[in-house]
Amino acid sequence: MKRALRFGLPMIAAVGVLIALGVLLTVRPWSDEEAVQERAAQPAEFGLCNVSVGNIPPGVEVSAFVSPIAGPEGSPEEPGKSGELIFLRIAIPLPEGAKRPTWVPGEIISSNVLIHAYTGEVYNEAYKTPADEAMIKPVLASLQVGPWKPGGPAWPRTDTPPSSDIVELNRPWELPPDDREPILRYRMPERGSGMITGRRLATARSGEPLLLRAYTCDSIVEVYGPTGEIVREEVTPEEEAMFQRFLDEVVPP
Repeated sequence: MKRALRFGLPMIAAVGVLIALGVLLTVRPWSDEEAVQERAAQPAEFGLCNVSVGNIPPGVEVSAFVSPIAGPEGSPEEPGKSGELIFLRIAIPLPEGAKRPTWVPGEIISSNVLIHAYTGEVYNEAYKTPADEAMIKPVLASLQVGPWKPGGPAWPRTDTPPSSDIVELNRPWELPPDDREPILRYRMPERGSGMITGRRLATARSGEPLLLRAYTCDSIVEVYGPTGEIVREEVTPEEEAMFQRFLDEVVPP
């Protein structure tokens, strides 16, 4: 079964490619940060923005999927603070150590469901096998739409001692190691906290310093990698404490 809703034809095609890439990222992470996220324990409940799911069994992974394709403000595909469209993804990852497959258009590499993190609408539902569908369906059936309040501790949303790893913001890979500037380190948000981290170039030019981004659907902070300076901070009052706990663990170079 495969279902796609809401998008016009160009948007469907573009998001289809991104869905495939998202599956590949789930199967074989391409950065140290993603590898850390992959190893992290899956909580019994996972919430993101305005949606949450529970009944998550072993073998099913729930995570955030961020698409750079977003529509204008006021549309169903309105971007979040990061300028991107955020989904909650329910997926069956390939076995650990499996070789990353070459994606063929129309082929389902791994069973997955994408849920709009604001509205709860299912944008894509694809199952590779009936067994996968039987595992994912109970998780999908538990979907709750409305302001998410975590049922358990998850740093930095809660002030419990964090158990997640400290990682390094990747240096620009285009530059030789001797030419790379020192870069900051930070603690990964725990799964289930609702916070997403990422990185982007300070400018569009190759080799420029990186920015660390930490964001939810309603708030965002950007930190300049070479100095640790906060260059953007748009945080709602309700999430101020969460973002401050995250920033307290950022170690500048």
